[in-house]
Amino acid sequence: MAIEDITARKKVEDLLTDSELRFRRLFETADDGILLLEKSELKIRFANPAITAMLDYSNEEFIGRGFEDIGFADNFGDFQEIMQTLNRDGIVHYTDTPIQKKTGEVVDTDIYMVDKANLVQCNIRSITDCKRAGEALRDSEMRYKELFQFSPDPIIIHDMDMNVIDANDKAVKEFGYSKEELLEKTIFELHPETELKHSAQVLAVMKKEDMLNVETKFVRKDGSVFLAEATPCRYTLGSKPIIHVAIRDITERKQAEEERDKLQSQLFNALEMPALNSLRRAGLSQGF
Repeated sequence: MAIEDITARKKVEDLLTDSELRFRRLFETADDGILLLEKSELKIRFANPAITAMLDYSNEEFIGRGFEDIGFADNFGDFQEIMQTLNRDGIVHYTDTPIQKKTGEVVDTDIYMVDKANLVQCNIRSITDCKRAGEALRDSEMRYKELFQFSPDPIIIHDMDMNVIDANDKAVKEFGYSKEELLEKTIFELHPETELKHSAQVLAVMKKEDMLNVETKFVRKDGSVFLAEATPCRYTLGSKPIIHVAIRDITERKQAEEERDKLQSQLFNALEMPALNSLRRAGLSQGF
């Protein structure tokens, strides 16, 4: 009786089985949509759950269809050109490619087609949410730039070392410097010497707080000093903390308040003196 040692063959079979199981697990659980296509005609043989969810087709609706039939909104390219590129480079990459879902809704995708011997593996990643987020970010940045540039108040942006990194047109006009000159300044240089200690104290607080409202004095290029209400706000740009400062000249308002207080005091004194004199007379007449 002949006995054949099949240990090595069994190990190979076990490894193949294990490899297939791992591949199937990755195929079934991948976040990206995956299609496996017959290389000869690019007919779909397998579709994973992610691609059926992405395009709203069932698995059965995918199987056997041509790759070009699964809903590309724009011209995807000639079949022969795809095959030539695959045979030459082993990979075809399409960026920002719109695909129509079964419902007709368009999904923006990045597509990688990779030559796998008799099969072509096609990975499809939806970038719709990413594009929308990018568009929303661009819209937000545009709105911020408009608010920044056309603000009725001077706005200066500086880093945590007090170096000026941006200034709007109103700040350029208020301080009398050109924008280029302002960008070479530190915030300390925009304060009179009497305010430097206070400015350093504000910076120390801003390292812990997100926003403050303070009264401080600034000095223009011509040396004139004005009292301002400053509202520094700290936020992060990329990974770098910066401070956005809105500045409002309140010199005239303060002068008006002081004048009002002075007039009120004079009025009070004018009304108070006759009353006091009357009380004194009444008190003296009663023996006080």
